[in-house]
Order: sequence, then C-alpha cells, then structure tokens
Amino acid sequence: MCSTMGFLSSVSPPVDGIRLQENNVNIYVEREDFGKGTLYIAESQVTWMNASGQGCIIPYPAISLHAVSRDLSAFPHQCLYLMIDGKLMGEVQQVDRQGSEGQSGGQGDGEQTEGTEEEEEAFGAVREIRFVAEKNENLGSMFDAMTDCQVLHPDPEDDDSDDGEEYDDAEEEEEEEGNLPTDNNQGIVIVPSINGSSTTEPNKDEPMDTGQFDDADMEPDH
Repeated sequence: MCSTMGFLSSVSPPVDGIRLQENNVNIYVEREDFGKGTLYIAESQVTWMNASGQGCIIPYPAISLHAVSRDLSAFPHQCLYLMIDGKLMGEVQQVDRQGSEGQSGGQGDGEQTEGTEEEEEAFGAVREIRFVAEKNENLGSMFDAMTDCQVLHPDPEDDDSDDGEEYDDAEEEEEEEGNLPTDNNQGIVIVPSINGSSTTEPNKDEPMDTGQFDDADMEPDH
C-alpha cells in the first residue's frame, strides 16, 4: 500500500484565472480518502490543498472525463468524479488501483499473478479521483467550472478539433437551457467532453471495463 505522502506534495493555490474555490472538499483517489481541503478550479489547472499546504495539481490534459455522480451504490458519497490518465499525472500512480490491494503480497498462484499483470498493463495508468463537497448542491457549480476550463485545453492531437467547436457550442446552448442529459436511473450527470461525446461513471468496484467508455474522450494508447 502506498503512503499518503507519496501522492501529496507541497503546493500553492493558483493566482490567476480561478473560476471556482470550494472549501471543505474531501479528495478520494480510488477508494482512499486523503482528507479535507480546498479545491481550486482555475483556467490553468485544478488544485486541491489541505490546511498543511499539502495537495495535488491536476493538469487538464490528464482528465479523460469528469462527471457528477449521485449514485450511492457506486460510491457512498455524491461527488465530482474524474478519470485520470496517470501517464500525464505520474504522482497519481502512487495510489494503488482499486481492486489491486493484493498485488504486493506476491503469494498468489501463477494464474492470479498473470491475470493481475494483464490488468495492470491494460488499466495500470488509469486512476479515479472523486471530490466530495460539504454540500451536495455545490457539485453542479464545480462541474460547470471544470467543464468551462477544460474546453480551454483541447487535445492537440485531435485532427477534428476545429469541427468540434461546432458541437461544443451546441452543448453549451443545451446546458444554458437546462437540457444537460442525465441518467435518472443512476443519478449521474453525463459529461459533455471536448470532442462532442459523452460518458458516465462506472458503477462497479471491480476493475474497469473499458467498454463502458466507448464514447469517452480518452487518449489513445501509444
């Protein structure tokens, strides 16, 4: 099990372009609670910092998707959910991926070890971060601020980024009209991503099935 200090480091709050500051926000990486702090959603990056000045900085290119999850069967708290590409945010890999607590034991049989290695190869760099606000009604404004800022950081490898602007405008109009699509059965707000696609949060504690994210704005494997 990785230590808390392996993930957290000394950080400073952003100075410019802060779209939202939310106090008393708990951060969870996978299922591990790293405590309460202040969340800063700025145009340049997302920063979370506790009272001791320890925290993390999340670059927007590392955020594969984000959503508001209200499904308490998937996680015990309503939250702002982020799927993180650990290749673009290396420190997040200091936290074990959910479902891999037994990795370090090294006493399992050969089949279990082989299966774990295959899962790590497929999902090893992916981590889930959840921000739990003191008041659930604030999750919407946190989501909106992050959406607005992430649009400022389009994927440079996306050849269709110019065409995507057309769809971004359409999504913004739908949001203004209150027509943001939701999955009422799961209580999840669907995320409009930069390329005009959408996705929702996975609902299981077991290793993620990438088929759930066919429509997500995810970076291709290199």
